[in-house]
Amino acid sequence: MRKFLWINNEKGFTLVEVIVSVAVLCLVCGIILRLFVTSDDLRENNLDIEKAQVTVSNIMEQLKSSDEPLPADMISEPDFDGSLTLTQYYDSKWKSVQSGDSPRFVLTAVLRPEDEGLYTEGSFGNSGESNPEASMLFGISISIRDVERARELASIVSAHYYRNMGVDHD
Repeated sequence: MRKFLWINNEKGFTLVEVIVSVAVLCLVCGIILRLFVTSDDLRENNLDIEKAQVTVSNIMEQLKSSDEPLPADMISEPDFDGSLTLTQYYDSKWKSVQSGDSPRFVLTAVLRPEDEGLYTEGSFGNSGESNPEASMLFGISISIRDVERARELASIVSAHYYRNMGVDHD
């Protein structure tokens, strides 16, 4: 009996089937590898956001727990409207650096005195006299920006009365 060419009783894969299956496997591996890279980028981004939120909250708590707005060596000179500004710089590992060291993150805290915020002897408003025991209301705004990605990671806004500001309201 003669063997026909189209009838093949041999077992195994042809070279074309092996090449196609390797190509499909490479394609699937490439997609999975891209997912790992994307998930690592997202993890790093979320860690930066979490660290920024914790840092902003800690700075706000420090500002609200003290009787003075900021230590003199940490703030800029008051702006034309009396605002005080604190700027801190961080590298990619959240270590404090100087502004010239190409920082990755920039924290900015702005304390603005509120006009209606004088509090003296249990009453609000202008007392018309100088009172060294006076407390003054400051609006506080803190934010952290990612310089590399040009976006804000975290911000918080609040207000606080600081005592013994010695403000003259004549």
